[in-house]
Amino acid sequence: MERLSSARVRKALYTVSRLCQVILCIIVLACSAYEISRFGGLDPVNFAMFASITGMAISLLLVLGPAYNPVLAERLPGIIDCILSALWSLFFLATGGALAAYREFACATFSSYYWFNPYVWYGRRLLLAQDLPAAAGRSLLARPECGAWDATVAMSFLAFAAYAVSCVLAGLDIKDGKGLVKPRGFKPATPELPVASKGEKSTATLVNPV
Repeated sequence: MERLSSARVRKALYTVSRLCQVILCIIVLACSAYEISRFGGLDPVNFAMFASITGMAISLLLVLGPAYNPVLAERLPGIIDCILSALWSLFFLATGGALAAYREFACATFSSYYWFNPYVWYGRRLLLAQDLPAAAGRSLLARPECGAWDATVAMSFLAFAAYAVSCVLAGLDIKDGKGLVKPRGFKPATPELPVASKGEKSTATLVNPV
């Protein structure tokens, strides 16, 4: 009974983690698209878009594939799931760290340096000095670019945690003998024969090997 209960809890955690991954990938993708429209193709933003698109595809494959294809149901759990989850966990960790390091491009204030220079290279976008006064003095948190950037950073770190949970669950599947790689000394469970009580004849029949 305890084993059955733990299996249900693990399955529920697996489903919730995959659902969270898809939702987080959609949010990261939307924020990245907005940032590209504002700043152009910054490398961290491009990588965030790549990680979110491919991560969403991987999560859907690992959830829907085993449900509709018996071959995938046999091969995807375990080692393949663990490798893919660990890889995309690292992808989103790198995405969150890189975007946090580049936060100056989205959230820097318009200081006197930007005010008196006729041209400013700001986030790969060339701005005229005459365009700066309208934006000068605005609060950091009031700027939508800054909010989208911070949201991408936060969602990337949450996606890292969600894929890390899936990696741990896949490691437990490997321990249980699921997937292509079996642990050393693993023995598949064999059904137990009914044991006859005293005064009853056993219904099990012995078959001599040919």
